[in-house]
Amino acid sequence: MKIGVVTIFDCVNNSGAFLQAYALKFYLEEQGHTVYHIVKDKKDNFVNSNIRRLVHSYSPSGSFIIKSAKRAIKVSLKFLELKYKSIVCSSEFKKMNTLTVEEVNKVNLDLVICGSDEIWNLNNEDLGDEFYFAQNIKSKKKITYAISCGNSTAEQFKEAVYPVDALPKFDKILVRDEQTKRVIEEITEAVPDIVCDPTILVDTDLLRQEARTIRKKYMIVYSYGVCGNIKEHIRRYANEKGLTLVSLVMEQNFTDKYIFTTPRKFIDVICNAECVYTSTLHGSIFTMLTHKKGVFTALMPKVRDIIKRFKQEDRILPDDISYEEFVKKIETPVNIDIIETAKNELKENGKCKLNKILEEIQNGN
Repeated sequence: MKIGVVTIFDCVNNSGAFLQAYALKFYLEEQGHTVYHIVKDKKDNFVNSNIRRLVHSYSPSGSFIIKSAKRAIKVSLKFLELKYKSIVCSSEFKKMNTLTVEEVNKVNLDLVICGSDEIWNLNNEDLGDEFYFAQNIKSKKKITYAISCGNSTAEQFKEAVYPVDALPKFDKILVRDEQTKRVIEEITEAVPDIVCDPTILVDTDLLRQEARTIRKKYMIVYSYGVCGNIKEHIRRYANEKGLTLVSLVMEQNFTDKYIFTTPRKFIDVICNAECVYTSTLHGSIFTMLTHKKGVFTALMPKVRDIIKRFKQEDRILPDDISYEEFVKKIETPVNIDIIETAKNELKENGKCKLNKILEEIQNGN
């Protein structure tokens, strides 16, 4: 079949965004399908839309020349950073067979899949608009796979209008987490199935690419931000264990080293670490899939949900955790059998649900 996928994959500050998109493409192609990733016009892609917001946010003031100059420098550096990251990741992004909505509507798609990732998060300024509900994409059938609304609520969906109009047009909605399930249930009265993130459908080694080795033993920090108490514990632990503290993809000001790498090399950097701290969904997934000792902050429902499904809740850090308890959690040996059992159950469930839909569509149902 000819399948169009609507998701985000070019978010240079989020390796998981690319990996989930690449994994779903990989899996569908293994089943013999032709896969297109449907994208916005180039001017509206992740990097260019963020650069545009940066430029618009800069408003020089003649009364404060020094302040305006500092702001201009800051915006310029951010601009260069986004461009640099985009160039580094370009070889990965080119692996996607991309078409615009106008182009893909000439292909006569058999199926559109919205997802994975939190592309229905109405609180994320890069996501959650009409495009990610496939409003104007022509296809015989339309489904979601492992879709997430992040921390959006049913009330927000109703107020936005377009989700309420779009949802009935989907033949099947498969969600990634309990929060999204509740939102869809409240709006549509349907009971969507929960399926695993696409990165769990595919063996990790098939996604992974070897990265340049960090010579010393190191600990990874992969997070959008770390609160003061936990930041102090991480720093102290790394010092006591003689570990180089490395912030990966998203720079943290308290680490020894910052590494930006392509998404597939991101997995390898985690795999070779001594231990990991993360607050993200895909950081958590790959910490568990690579059997690394790790601890998690679970502020978002989707993060807590996946950690719970792998039965690793005892590794979630409370805000007021003591250093002694932090050490106890991070040094608890990884129970590989529990993780592998959970992974296999999630994988088989995801494959079963998705394959059933694909077979029904192929058979004309």
